[in-house]
Amino acid sequence: MKTEIRLGSVVEDGVGGEECAAIDLIYAFLLHEFGQDIYRRIGINQIGDDLEEFVVKDGGNKVHVNIRYPVTQDFDNKSVDEKNNTRLEVVHEALLRVAKFEGKLDVNKLIAIRDKILACNFLFEFVRKTFTDKKHPSLVVKLIINPLIDRFNFYAVVEEHQEFKCRTLILEGKSVLFMGDDFFCYGKWITKNEFVFSGKKEEVQTCLNIDTCSFHFINLTSYSKPPWLTLMNMNSTDKERKQADKDWWHSLPPSIASVIREAEN
Repeated sequence: MKTEIRLGSVVEDGVGGEECAAIDLIYAFLLHEFGQDIYRRIGINQIGDDLEEFVVKDGGNKVHVNIRYPVTQDFDNKSVDEKNNTRLEVVHEALLRVAKFEGKLDVNKLIAIRDKILACNFLFEFVRKTFTDKKHPSLVVKLIINPLIDRFNFYAVVEEHQEFKCRTLILEGKSVLFMGDDFFCYGKWITKNEFVFSGKKEEVQTCLNIDTCSFHFINLTSYSKPPWLTLMNMNSTDKERKQADKDWWHSLPPSIASVIREAEN
């Protein structure tokens, strides 16, 4: 089990927002690596002076932390390094409070995780999935995720006999935590030289040609381009994204679309 980390903020110029997905994902993998994935979910909320700080169990093995952290004026305009370091400080301090609260997290390992993130300058590549060819067990495809503050890069890496064979960038996606499951949750070997990714969205297949180290998408929808993939793809044009937004709303059952619109309002 990997701990789901969620960093947010309820203050102006706070640390919350879409860019938090990168630090959330980095901590999820590193807590697991260091044997600290004790909790199913840790929600961290940066608050102002109008709210109280606390650590509380949120049902089962979920924890919620309200933490007061000094607001930085014009935080959105800070450099990537400044944003990363500030978010790291907030998450680290929150986890130290969780460790003190129940004693289940190892403080020394939390410090080691923070130090590793700083030493790596927030640059990580994690193996999200591994698919072994049952007919040729020495042949594997690994789905690699590289979480950056403005995007998540997904790579397909092929190894044979544990030796590198091929690597290709298959998607520069928005920094959304569930992105990998939407498009690359499942994998199937077609031949020794062809592998296909598919996702829970059932919108597109990603076909990998190992001989040429190339790939192409197969659109499974009735639209000219798969709507959700187009919306999530950082390389889509404004025109493509505008049409994809219309197509995505059109693809939803009216009852679900209504609920989403009400939630957004």
